Amino acid sequence: MQVKLSRINYQWTAALQKAFADLVDEVRTKNEQFRCECELKAQLEERSRQLRDKERMAAIGETAVMIGHDLRNPLQAIVNTTYLARRKVEESLPEANLDKLGLISDLLAIEKQSLYMNKIVCNLLDYSRPLNPDIMDLCLPTIISDTLANMNIPDNIEIKMEMEENITVRCDPIMIVRVLINIISNAIQAMPEGGMLNISMSSAEKYAILAIKDTGPGIPLQVKYKIFHPLITTKAKGMGMGLAVCKRLLEAMDSEIRIVSEKCTGTIAEIKIPMSK
Repeated sequence: MQVKLSRINYQWTAALQKAFADLVDEVRTKNEQFRCECELKAQLEERSRQLRDKERMAAIGETAVMIGHDLRNPLQAIVNTTYLARRKVEESLPEANLDKLGLISDLLAIEKQSLYMNKIVCNLLDYSRPLNPDIMDLCLPTIISDTLANMNIPDNIEIKMEMEENITVRCDPIMIVRVLINIISNAIQAMPEGGMLNISMSSAEKYAILAIKDTGPGIPLQVKYKIFHPLITTKAKGMGMGLAVCKRLLEAMDSEIRIVSEKCTGTIAEIKIPMSK
């Protein structure tokens, strides 16, 4: 009788253990299903967000093309007319009374703001339209020097250049100048109280490495990882298209750009451009 009871207890224990194991497996399976469902839901939400962003950017691109084509010609006409009007005023007034009425300073202000608006239009068009770079061999140090000579560098900005001579790269001359103007302008705007603009260049394997560094406050952390996204900016004035355009132009020329920035130590824009064979 005792043996029979022991056998029954063993059978019950085994049955309970099996039922408990089945229950644990069922719970684990349901937990795994729930986890998979949550991951799938998160992935679907992320895909939906990306799709909405792409649709929004496509709409922005279409709008930019239409606005850009309609505004570019009248803006250029305003710039040219203002310049000619300023020259006429300068030539017609005696030197002693050159700006007595403030006409020249007013015309300069109009010219400056018109150029700024034209830059915005150009950035929108460069970001939205297909790019067909005209790749050729160019002396990068010469392009940098010419670009700086044609820019309005404030007196409180000191420029320091360290470049290897005769570095020839393969890029589009118009696109690389647009990139340089955007990045140098950003660096200058990051130093409203003045500072040092360091431009250095070296070669590494098949690439020329150009580094443009400012001594500004650096890029805020919340913006740092979205710096190449369009419409992202740290400035009160501007649309946040400059770096997005630079990245697109450089990628069209098989080049790369990365931004290194730390708080209170400034920002470095490092550009990697293929060298001539």
